[in-house]
Amino acid sequence: MSDSFMELGTALCSALTVPKGCDRNWKNCRPDLERDQIQKITSGIDYFAPNITKSLVNEVAANIESLCGVVFHEPGYSFKSRTSWKALLTPYENLKSPFWDAYTTVLLVRDPYTRLWSHYHQWEIGKYDQNVDHWLSGYKKFGTFELSIIKNNFITQHLVPGFRRNLTKFDTEACTPSVIEHAKKVVDKFDIVLNFKDLSKESFLIVNKKLQLNAESFNGVHRQTRVTRDGKPPILTKSQASKFRKLNRCDYSIVKYANEKIKKLARDLR
Repeated sequence: MSDSFMELGTALCSALTVPKGCDRNWKNCRPDLERDQIQKITSGIDYFAPNITKSLVNEVAANIESLCGVVFHEPGYSFKSRTSWKALLTPYENLKSPFWDAYTTVLLVRDPYTRLWSHYHQWEIGKYDQNVDHWLSGYKKFGTFELSIIKNNFITQHLVPGFRRNLTKFDTEACTPSVIEHAKKVVDKFDIVLNFKDLSKESFLIVNKKLQLNAESFNGVHRQTRVTRDGKPPILTKSQASKFRKLNRCDYSIVKYANEKIKKLARDLR
C-alpha cells in the first residue's frame, strides 16, 4: 500500500485491520515496530525491497500476526530526509522486480490542491493563516524546503525515484514528459488505484469487490477519521490556481490518468 495522504490511508488501514482484531491505525499500518522482526524472517530483505518475494511475504504474515497481513508504505512520512528518499522507492525503478508479484498493491491518489489543504490542516497552518498566497510563496514557520516538498508535485515524488533529488527549489523544471511517463507506468503496476475524495462511489465499489471489504464497516471507520474534518479548502483566485497548477503540472497529469483507471475499473466491476 502506497499512501501519500495520511488521513485517507488511516481510514483504509483501520477498515482492513480492525475487523481482524488489530488496531494499527495509530501508525497507518506502517511496519515501524515490526521491521526488525520482518528482516529476521527474510534474512535481511526489507518489506519494501524490490527483491522481496511472495513466499517471503506470506511467511512474514504467518509469523507476525500483529500485521494482520497489511503493510503501508509512506515515504512522505520521512519527507525531511533527502538522502534516503530514493532508496524508499526502489521497486518503482525496476517495474519487473519480484516486489510487484509479492503483494496486492494499492495506490491512493487525490486532487493535488485538496491534498495540500489536508496536509496544512494536519499541521494546523490553515487554523492560523488561511492566506493562500503565503502557502504558495513559502511559510516561515516550516521553512522553504519543507514547503517546496509538499506543495510541489508531491504525488510525483512518491512515484518517480530521483524526482525529489531534483526538486530543490520552487520550480517546474523537474516536471518533464519522461517523468510523467514513468509515473504512469508505476500507476499501471498497482493492482488497485483509489481516490476516495474525488471518486468516492467508484473507490468504495472497488474496495468492496477487490478487497472483500465490507462497505458499511469501512464507511463507519471512514467517518471517524480526520479526513471528514478537513473542511473545504479556501477557494483559489484565477492567479493562485494558475500558479498552483504550474507548480503541480506533473501531479495533475498523473491524477487525471489514475482517475481514468479508477473509472474504468469501476465500470468493469459493475
